[in-house]
This record gives sequence, C-alpha cells and structure tokens, in this order.
Amino acid sequence: MTISGNVSIDNTERNFSFDAGTSVFRSNTSCRSGSGSNDKTVGDADSSNQFWSGTNGSRCSSYDGALNWSFASDGTLKVTFGGQAPPTTPPTTPPTTPPTTPPTTPPTTPPTTPPTGGTLLSDDFEDGNASGWTTAGGSWAVRSAGSHVLTQSTVAGTAVALAGSPGWTAQSVQASVKPTLFDGSGEYVAVLARAQDASDYYALVLRDANKAEIRRVSGGTSKVLASASFTVDTGTAYTVRLSAQGSTLTGYVNGASVVSASDGTFTSGAAGLSTYQGTADFDNVVVTTA
Repeated sequence: MTISGNVSIDNTERNFSFDAGTSVFRSNTSCRSGSGSNDKTVGDADSSNQFWSGTNGSRCSSYDGALNWSFASDGTLKVTFGGQAPPTTPPTTPPTTPPTTPPTTPPTTPPTTPPTGGTLLSDDFEDGNASGWTTAGGSWAVRSAGSHVLTQSTVAGTAVALAGSPGWTAQSVQASVKPTLFDGSGEYVAVLARAQDASDYYALVLRDANKAEIRRVSGGTSKVLASASFTVDTGTAYTVRLSAQGSTLTGYVNGASVVSASDGTFTSGAAGLSTYQGTADFDNVVVTTA
C-alpha cells in the first residue's frame, strides 16, 4: 500500500500508526499543537515525509487555522486551513518493487535529538504493545515505567528483539537503553543493525566492564571489531545509536561518536535490541537511512 500526500494533525494517539508491513510513505506531513506520541511508520519512508518525532517540521506553519473544504467546478476537492490553501508537495515516485516482508523486531525510548535521514521505523511503545517485533531468548514485554518501555527481564544468555526489513541497507539504529541488572561474565546491552536473524548482525555494545564495543555476530559467535573505554552504570538510560553506512560502522552514545570500525560482511538487514547476562529497558527506537 502507498500512503502519499496526507496531512494529519493532533490525532489522539498518533497521527500515523503503521505497526508492520511494507507500506510506501511519500510526501506526508504530521503536526501537533502540543505534545504527543511519535508516529510509527514501518515500511519504506523517505525524506519527502515530515513525521512527528517530538517537534513540528517547517511545513506545519502552513496548516494553521480552521479546516474547511469544498468542491471546485471540475469536481476536485479543495481544502483550506484558515482560509488559505496549503502548499503542495510533489510526491516522489515510490519504488516499483516493494521491499521484502520484514521480520518483526525491537524498539526503545525516544532520543532527545532524533537522527537525520528518512525514517524507516519509529516505536516509543506508548501503544502498550510490541507489535512488529520478533524475539529470541529472554523475556520481553512492554511495561509502564512513567512512559511505556520494552523490557527484557531475564538474566540468561543472549536475548534479541528484531524489527524492520531485511532489505534495509544504509541505516542508523537509535534507542534509549537503560541496563537494570548485570549478572555474570561479559554482560552487556546493545542495539543491532543489519540483522539477518537472531544469530547474525552488527551490534553496538555497552559492557559492564565499562567499554563501548562494535561487534560482528556470525552464527552466534561474537567478534569485537572495535573497542573504547566508556563508563556504564545500571539504572542510567543512554541514547545509543549504531550507524551502518556502506562498510563503515560508527557507534554513538548520548550524541557523541565513541567507537568506529569497518566491515563488509552484512550489507543489509533489520534493526534490533539485545542483552547478554543482564536485563534492560528499551524505549524510543528510531531507525533512519542516515
């Protein structure tokens, strides 16, 4: 399904809410007069869209005042805001071949500053469910902790939650990650990029050993590609982002680049969240193309 040229303002829950599927989004605009939940758009969404992720974009100033509509003499529908016709935004041509059906996977708490680029996925779990995510290992559930978060509550081996499309190439996966308990050896929390499945992916890992690492996991075997010192405390939420652009992998924590590596094993894949020998809360998951 293609969703294009729509304007949505101040809906009660979300202006746009698509939990799963392969819909194509082009030239849509989402605005709010106050606070509200981030839009959720799973599918193919490029930079022609202006979705709500905490602030209004520049196009929202054109949609001010009372909404009115009428039909022109040729039968076309005319819509005005405050007596003015809104500017038209030419839609981009959607791809002729839709993306492959995505395996469902994880989201987290919303970043303070959303990453740039076209939005591929956005989930703040305020709908109270983890629709669109698939999990392997651990115990995953959405719970209320002030806001709703996706919690992994079992300390046992590796737990993985995945969401999105296996066809995503350039991607930046960001989430709010709060480790709540570490117990064992080598424990960590992580965000994942270019995930093939629950055993093959890139990971930006925050370790109890006070390190930030980029890892490649192949067939369940983990290899550290790059490592840097970084203090990690339980009970503290970190905005964690893993960018995969070509063969360049860059890890950011709280907006600052902390570690980088180069690897060409995985060229596309879904996004995800993970823990190892620990528990954590995840929120405000945003996946973009840059």
